[in-house]
Amino acid sequence: ISFFSYNKEYCILKERKNVNEYFTFIRLIDNKISYKHFKEEVYSLNNIKIRNNVIEYSVSTPISPNKYYTYNIINNSTTFIKQDKINGFNTDSYITKRVYVKTAKGVKVPLTLIYSKKLKNKKSHHPVFIEAYGAYSYSYDCPFDKSFIPLLNKGFIVAFAHVRGGGELGEQWHLDGIKENKKNAYFDFIACTEYLINKKYTNKNKIVAFGRSAGGIIMGGVANLRPDLYKLIILEYPFLDISTGVAYEKDESIEFGKIPEEFKMIQNYSPYSNISKQNYPTMLFISGLSDINVPYWHPTKHVARIRHLNNDSHNIFLKTYNGGHSGYGIADDAFKYSFIYKVLGIL
Repeated sequence: ISFFSYNKEYCILKERKNVNEYFTFIRLIDNKISYKHFKEEVYSLNNIKIRNNVIEYSVSTPISPNKYYTYNIINNSTTFIKQDKINGFNTDSYITKRVYVKTAKGVKVPLTLIYSKKLKNKKSHHPVFIEAYGAYSYSYDCPFDKSFIPLLNKGFIVAFAHVRGGGELGEQWHLDGIKENKKNAYFDFIACTEYLINKKYTNKNKIVAFGRSAGGIIMGGVANLRPDLYKLIILEYPFLDISTGVAYEKDESIEFGKIPEEFKMIQNYSPYSNISKQNYPTMLFISGLSDINVPYWHPTKHVARIRHLNNDSHNIFLKTYNGGHSGYGIADDAFKYSFIYKVLGIL
């Protein structure tokens, strides 16, 4: 349950099942339950307001900006209000779908794909930008994000792996990807990457992996386990040295483990603790000097250690902004995408 409200007649909930959210209505006079589901395969449900027995809300998909509606609970009627417009963007030019990738142990991991309809044939040469977060029970619903348009128009497949540690499939999904189970998130991400290769969407020389903040843990772990799968790994404001960096707030110790009691367990999955002498791909680390969530020395010392142990000639880059735990909008995206195009040899 991610939303709760009530009035004199109804209790109104926003619930989640199999990644997607929906409304549940409980009529208080007799406890009769009704639902409001949505036809889209992949969508994000937002901007919810309750006015008596009418709900205002918006629905977006990875290829469709927010559409605004009202829904009357009593007569089960939906009214379209308006849609946000993005100049030059045509929803009909793109495809989005969700598949379920089976891991080596039989776990089915949701993987959301977004790409242009022009990519009709699977010839293993399409570039891929694959991202994950997988922490704090956060559910990534894949809303419309205009920052991905440049990648899509360059022929990229944009993918989001809903790995364990997130909340997309419930609390157990979250618990199966934290603390001693954290490596499950790494294995999920690797399985999703291998799926894209095996299904001939792409090949190893075309894959860019991306993780931000706690998602950087996954990128650091994946780089240690399967560096051969990726042409480029980008870690943005990444949390990497878990064994010395866990804060003592309650939610952090529940998510990552408690120091010093669980130090050995944390070291077992902490990306920094598991850097080894091997061939690493090209990597880009991004940090902020004023970042109070993930101090800049996390990526800085990680870069130094990989450079020292890296057997390969691939460069390990570090870019440090003056700001905090976020970038500079369009300028930040422009830098990342230019960097990606350069590494992949895309003009």
